[in-house]
This record gives sequence, C-alpha cells and structure tokens, in this order.
Amino acid sequence: MGDFIKKWMNVWISAPFSLLSSSMILILASSRMAYALTCVLALLWTFTFTRGLCYALSKITPRFGADLIVVIISAFAANLFYTLWFIINPVLACECRLLIMFSAPVFCLGGFIKEKENREISSLFTEVLRAALSIGILTVAAALIREPLGYGTLSLPYEKNGEIIELFNADAWETHLPHIVSSASGGLLILGYAFSLLRIIKRRLDNPNKNKQKGIK
Repeated sequence: MGDFIKKWMNVWISAPFSLLSSSMILILASSRMAYALTCVLALLWTFTFTRGLCYALSKITPRFGADLIVVIISAFAANLFYTLWFIINPVLACECRLLIMFSAPVFCLGGFIKEKENREISSLFTEVLRAALSIGILTVAAALIREPLGYGTLSLPYEKNGEIIELFNADAWETHLPHIVSSASGGLLILGYAFSLLRIIKRRLDNPNKNKQKGIK
C-alpha cells in the first residue's frame, strides 16, 4: 500500500513540468465541481486516446518527428473531446474550453511523449490512467472545499435550461471571507497546502524506520 501511494504522489513531485502544467487545471477547475468533473473526463479521454493511438501507430511512426506526432495526436484528442462534450453540454463546454484543451499539454509535459520500448500496452495504459486519475482526484477534492465555501453550492456537469444544475444553494454568507476560497488566490493557497502535505507523507513513507526512532525518543 505504501509503494502504491508513493508511485501515486511521484506523478507530480518527481516531474516538475507535469506539476507546473497540472497546476492550472487544479487551480481553475477546482472552483466548481462541474468544472472539476469535466476536466477529469477530459484528462482520462486525452490520456488514454493519445496513448492508445500512439501505441497503434508505433510500428509505422518514424523516429524523426515522433515527438511532434504525439503532440498533434494529444491536441486532436482534446479537440475531439471538446466537440463531443459540446454536443452534450454546450454551455459547460464553452466555459471549460481552455481547461479541456489544456489536457493535451498536461499529457505532453507529464513525461509521456518518450515511450519506452518493449512495454506491454496494459502497463502503458495503467501509467497514464494513474496520472490522469491522480490529477483528477486532487481537483475534485479541492472543488469539494472551494465551491461550498466560496459559492455556497455544489454543481454537477449537467445542464437544464442552459444552466448548470446545483445540488443546493446557500445564499446566507455574512462575510466575504469564504469567497476568497473560490478565487484564484484561494486555489493557490489550497494547492500549496496540498503539495506540502503530499511531500510530508512521501518523506515519512520513504523513511519509516527513522520516523519510528523519532517516535521512541
């Protein structure tokens, strides 16, 4: 279990470019639950579609320019998801267009362009699914805190009469302090605390014996 948690956290901690690219989704998409769930679907679609198509074309893809082909495929996957999501939820798709398109840079900067040779397709899909779900879980967790405190509601990625459905609506906030949580600065604050917590957990998992000795002292 400890090894799984460490691999799960290494998606960001050991990949600075992945951390930088996914931070935009974590900050902007977590302001509302509807945005967060939309981004989770976009990440899963883009990651799996890109990895699957790249694997299928690996036999005929030339080595020269292979990285550019991966970038083009990931951009195509993000645009395809946006088109399909626009058919289902046009208003929500327009509001989340930038976040949906940004799933392609997250894939490319996450270290998935360079595909290791002689790897089974199951391990490749497991790797990208772990990365997409890791970013998605953090985004949804942050949305569960930010939207109820900032907007007094919790939304779902479903439209009715051109509006996003809200599970409840509390309009009785007396101060403006909770609304800071839903802003970009509040997202940065929560993101900083989240990654600090992840680093502490990872450090303790890496040195379990040292932690036990400290506890005995």
